[in-house]
Amino acid sequence: ADKNIVKTASGLAYKVTKKGTGAVAKKEDNVKVIYTGRLIDGTEFDSSKGQPVSFKPEIVVPGFGEALTTLPAGTKATIYIPEDLGYGKQNAGSIEPGSTLVFDIEIVG
Repeated sequence: ADKNIVKTASGLAYKVTKKGTGAVAKKEDNVKVIYTGRLIDGTEFDSSKGQPVSFKPEIVVPGFGEALTTLPAGTKATIYIPEDLGYGKQNAGSIEPGSTLVFDIEIVG
C-alpha cells in the first residue's frame, strides 16, 4: 500500500500531490475544480478538460464532496471514492454499479 494515501473515517482515500495553502470549503460553498474522473481500470468517464468547473460539495457524490471540504484550495490530489460514497449500486452512464471512482483534482478556489 502507498503510505502517502490517507483514508478518512467514511472510506474516502486520497493522495495529495501538491499541498494547497488556501481556504477549506464548506459544503454550501462554490468550489472551482479542475478534474478528470476515471474508473479503476483507467477508463475516463468525465473531465473538465483542463478548465475549472464550479461545484457545491453538497450536490456532488458524497466522496467528491468530502474531498472538496477536506482539502484546502491550491491542492492537487488523486481521490479514490468507494462505491458507497460514489454512485453505489445505481448505473450512471458508463459507470457500472459498484464502481470505485478515481479523480485527479486540482482545487482552484
